[in-house]
Amino acid sequence: MPHSRREGKPWLIEKIVALNPASILDVGVGAGTYWNLLHDKIDATWTGVEIFAPYVETYGLTEKYDRLIVGDFLTESLEPHDVVILGDVLEHVARDQAQMMWDKARSLGTVFLVLPLDHFEQGEVNGNPHETHLHHWAADEVRNLGGITDEWIGPRKGCFQA
Repeated sequence: MPHSRREGKPWLIEKIVALNPASILDVGVGAGTYWNLLHDKIDATWTGVEIFAPYVETYGLTEKYDRLIVGDFLTESLEPHDVVILGDVLEHVARDQAQMMWDKARSLGTVFLVLPLDHFEQGEVNGNPHETHLHHWAADEVRNLGGITDEWIGPRKGCFQA
C-alpha cells in the first residue's frame, strides 16, 4: 500500500537522525511516508523513486522531494546518497529482483529496509499492480541478503540496516 504500519518507525527514525545524512534516496515512495516522518528532523536533500506515476499527483510528491524520479529503481542511473530507504518495497518484487535491488541500494549508501515479516497477502491497490506482494519474507531470509549490521524485529514488521 502507499502507506505502511507505524511498527518499527521509531527505531528507523532514531537511527537515521543519528546519522544526520545530507542526502536521502527513498525508493518506492508511495505516499511519501519516510519523507513525512523525517523531513523536519534532518536537513537533507531528498531524492524519491516511484514506479507508479499516478502517486505523484495523488500524494503531492513533487512538493515533498527535491528530486523525484518516476521509474524503476533497477533501471535508473542513480548517484550515491548517505542513506537509502527501501521502505515496504522488497515484498512487491520477486526474490531474485529483491536481491538485485538490495545489492544496488547497498552500492549507493547506508541502507534501511522495512518490510512485513508475516504472510500478508496483498493484490493490486488503487489501480496499482506494483502493490501486489510477490514474496513473503522471514527475518533469516532478509539477513541472508548480506551486509546487515543492525535490526529491529517486531510482531509483524522488521527493520534492517546495512
